[in-house]
Amino acid sequence: MMNNISVCFHGNKQTIVKQALSFVCYAFGYLFLIFFFLSASSVSAQKSEKAEKLESSLKLENKPEQKVVILLSLSEELVDENPEKSLAFALDALKISEATDDQKEQLKSLAQIAQLYINKGDIKQAMIYGQRAVDLAEKRKNTEELFKAHMIICYVYDALGDY
Repeated sequence: MMNNISVCFHGNKQTIVKQALSFVCYAFGYLFLIFFFLSASSVSAQKSEKAEKLESSLKLENKPEQKVVILLSLSEELVDENPEKSLAFALDALKISEATDDQKEQLKSLAQIAQLYINKGDIKQAMIYGQRAVDLAEKRKNTEELFKAHMIICYVYDALGDY
């Protein structure tokens, strides 16, 4: 049996075992990478499918409150895949929630927009939307919302590296 293995590996028994283990490790490494990339493409396809369903729902929806929920879901779904489209959906959600005076959804929209601007590296815009969230939360006198709004500002300062 050792003669058959020595065709692929050369050296004494200890060296052959090391070479074989090294080969097995590389093989498992490659298999892991293949599995990882196949899984990632599957997740990406699922995300795209979900985004398509949400966009279809958006076209059929007439209630502004539901449109805002769908727009924010679309924005969250597309954060990595299409950041510009994600931002457009979040901005649309903000416009509708402002028009209907739905302050809770305005806060969600402002938080999403600020985070998207942080991701883009546009810290000035992130700070503007973050501060708007703080102002709205203070107006509503809701401590949980105020905490979340201040966290947005913390993320902005973190992105700046200013602690």
